[in-house]
Amino acid sequence: YYLDLEFYHIDKWLHFGYSPWEITHYFFSSSYATLFINTLYNAWFFLMWGMILYFILYRKNDHLRNRFFITFMSSWTLLGNIMAIVLSSAGPAFMHYFEGVTLYSDLIARLKQQSTYLVSLELPPVWALGTQEMLLEKYINSENGIGIGISAMSSMHVTIAVLMALCGYELNKKLGYALWMYAFFIQVGSVHLAWHYAIDGYIGAICVIILWYFVDWLLKRIAPQPTTS
Repeated sequence: YYLDLEFYHIDKWLHFGYSPWEITHYFFSSSYATLFINTLYNAWFFLMWGMILYFILYRKNDHLRNRFFITFMSSWTLLGNIMAIVLSSAGPAFMHYFEGVTLYSDLIARLKQQSTYLVSLELPPVWALGTQEMLLEKYINSENGIGIGISAMSSMHVTIAVLMALCGYELNKKLGYALWMYAFFIQVGSVHLAWHYAIDGYIGAICVIILWYFVDWLLKRIAPQPTTS
């Protein structure tokens, strides 16, 4: 059973009767803005792996290193797997297939129009559209593999972006501010590009922040930090 319609109505309620994508496309209305947001969204994969590699090599603060990896793995287990099953939803790009409704047809049409315009200028298309078509086709054909599932709740893009911002702030405040701005655009992109309901990102952000501070408390209980006199 998919909860897409429920999340659609929650999104409208949280945003005063508007769908979040209507808000993002109002403020970021041009095709160039959509391409920029899609580029940031795709860059998430490389930033995530960059931070993983950084903390594999990082030895200055074992507490922070362990805090990152435990929160990272807990997030994928609890939010990316268990929550994704318990609160099963497909997302705006796929709602029409699972729910038989076209509530996001205007958004998809707008993205296709922008993609066509970008291609006409010999610029990259809106990559999200091609990826979404590929994922739906593989789902329909019951194909399995890493990274080809369809699941909206919670948004792991937002979850991990917020985790990177939390870690980045601990490393360097300026880096932290930059990563918090990046996390904001990942949240925007998640609805702007029809991947998620806004609540998917909100829940992911709240949960990973709770995990971040819980892991900090737990590590201090298990291995108390040495005190200086």
